Formats: sequence, C-alpha cells, structure tokens
Amino acid sequence: MMEIKAYGDRAILINFDQKIDPEINQQVIALGQAIEAAAWVGVQYLIPAYCSLTLAYDPEVTTFASLKQAIASLDSMALKKSIGNSRTCLLYTSDAADEEDSVD
Repeated sequence: MMEIKAYGDRAILINFDQKIDPEINQQVIALGQAIEAAAWVGVQYLIPAYCSLTLAYDPEVTTFASLKQAIASLDSMALKKSIGNSRTCLLYTSDAADEEDSVD
C-alpha cells in the first residue's frame, strides 16, 4: 500500500510500508521506473529511498493534485510486472570480522 502526500510545495512523498522488506524496495524501484517511463510534464527528479519515493515537481507546470491522481492511477499490475525486471543492491555490514580479529 502506498500513501501519497505533499512534501512542501514542490515535492510529493510516496510512502510504502515502513519496514525493511526487499519486496517493498522493489515496489519503490518499480514505481520510480514507471514514473520515469511516463515522462510526466513538470516532474523534475525522483529520490528513491528504501521504502519511499520523493518526487520533485515544478508547481508552475503541474499540480500536486494532478500528480497524485496520476501516481494513484498507475496500474498495479504494470508495477508488479516491472518488479521482476528491477534489480536491488543491498549493502550488509557486519562487525563479525572485527570480532574475529580482536585479541582478548
């Protein structure tokens, strides 16, 4: 499920479930790809995060309401299809190597 809300007067914040889940991250990536492919007039750039996507726009060219409607109307099946074509890069860090090298 995504929540679409204004993020100041020039951006939209699209939140997905706020938890660490690779499937949610894939949804963020797929939505970003779908928005880029749509090439909506007035969209300036996207900032993806793990479970959210920020969309910056020019309010002199488009409106929050029209973009919110366009985002909400994206076909969920198209997003699910593009998830299979997306790639995720996850960075895992561990202190285990440091613990093995320590001297007691």
